[in-house]
Amino acid sequence: MAPAMHSSTSVVRTLLLVGCLSLAVPLPAQENGPFLNLTLADFLRETVRVQPAVDEAYLQWLIRYRLARSEWGSFEPALAGHFRRDSLTRANTSLQQVLQLGALEFFEINDEYGLGLEGKLPGGGTYRLGGSVTRMENSYAEEGEFESFVGVSGEQPLLKGLTHGASVAPLRAARQERYIAFHEYRRQLMDTLLKAEQAYWNLAFAQSALAMEKDSLQIAANLARDAAAWVQGGKMSELDLQQAEAELALRQARRADAGQAVREAVTQLKLLMAGARLPEDLRIVAADPLVPDVPAVVDPEAERASSLQWARRAQPDYMMRREQLRLDAVLLGYRKSQALPDLVLKGSYGLRGLGESAEESLGKLEGGRYPTWSLGLEMRAPFLLGVRERNELEAARLKKRLAEVRLEALEYEMCRSIEALLGRVGTLRARIESLRRMAAVKRRLLDVELARLEAGTSDMHLVYEAEEELAESQRDVLQAIVRFRGALLDLAVSRGSVLLDQGLEHLEGEQVVLVDELVYRRTAP
Repeated sequence: MAPAMHSSTSVVRTLLLVGCLSLAVPLPAQENGPFLNLTLADFLRETVRVQPAVDEAYLQWLIRYRLARSEWGSFEPALAGHFRRDSLTRANTSLQQVLQLGALEFFEINDEYGLGLEGKLPGGGTYRLGGSVTRMENSYAEEGEFESFVGVSGEQPLLKGLTHGASVAPLRAARQERYIAFHEYRRQLMDTLLKAEQAYWNLAFAQSALAMEKDSLQIAANLARDAAAWVQGGKMSELDLQQAEAELALRQARRADAGQAVREAVTQLKLLMAGARLPEDLRIVAADPLVPDVPAVVDPEAERASSLQWARRAQPDYMMRREQLRLDAVLLGYRKSQALPDLVLKGSYGLRGLGESAEESLGKLEGGRYPTWSLGLEMRAPFLLGVRERNELEAARLKKRLAEVRLEALEYEMCRSIEALLGRVGTLRARIESLRRMAAVKRRLLDVELARLEAGTSDMHLVYEAEEELAESQRDVLQAIVRFRGALLDLAVSRGSVLLDQGLEHLEGEQVVLVDELVYRRTAP
């Protein structure tokens, strides 16, 4: 089972070339201690591997899988053997004394040995195939006689227990519960991946903000150095120098806050990978870029159609409610069957043989001279027309209707959510492009002011205003990226493509199939 290598949507690979915003992360080699350049794909798989919540959902699925398979055991034949001794001693009545030549007492001891196969049929009937040998010892046969029997018997319900699939209802119900547990496992996988991806991009955003603050700090440091030189040369006042030093201190504080945000984001990643036993001093760097590498042109209608199509096949909440509806349909059929009268066809056929030894009695079975058979019907019906059965049937109908209403409501909500999120993604895409162009303009304005300051035609105040406007514009771009990434994640959740986007599942026909590493997951002993 190979992992899917394509994404369910081109939205995830949309646009965003934020040229004015430096997305470079701090070089780990400049700091002490071990570091790890972590890609998003590696981080997601490692998080899924070590999360206890995923283990729990996986084990629940395996339990339901085994319980579903165990239901087939109800049709497995059983080898049944028995031994029984019947003993009777009594005083004879006057008539019995006459019939038994004046004997005052009668005794009888019977030892029966039996062996056979018995089981249940898919149609709800039961059967038994086997035979028995009975040694009979009594007042008239003290040496004992042997009676052999071989035959088949069975019972078949004709109404209750047969109609509406009642005979296989436990098997079908267990199968639906297995499907529900499977999609619950998928939902837990998606929740884990969602939290992990949010934490990863939080780190990437924090690193980008830190890089931005480093650029701002470098500009302020250069201006403060130049201001000190200009003051010494008489080109600038002490007040301008103090302003430059104040602006430098402000940016140093911002740089410290950005560094703390990076450390907190790294801590969150380590918590998600706690089971991996990472070193405490390990510094993690988000290696993947904040924005997709290649912009793509998206057809909104095609994107909407493909998103809804996938959601109806694989969105976990939708699939769980659909399987619950099918389960309620199975239980409704069972209740319909249970509300009918109990009409049972019973029958048996066998051969008997009698002899002074077990071998002789068994030998007389070959000719089939002493057949025995029976055939009949038995019927039972509630005296008051089934008070319990009728009310349980109506409750099952209402539960099925409730499942239908819930499924319809979820489908409507899912469709509206996907449409709204697609529109939000498109709006944020356009906003980021606009903000990017604006930031590029602010960068050019800062360069102009720096050049004018060097030429002596501008002042420090205008330079700091231009630099602050550039920083604010870069923050706006970064914030728009945060919102864009959040919209993409919300969209993936709404259409249930979180696993698909990471290549962890695909479709085989109409069935969602997980990759082998998730199907044959290793759990702690």
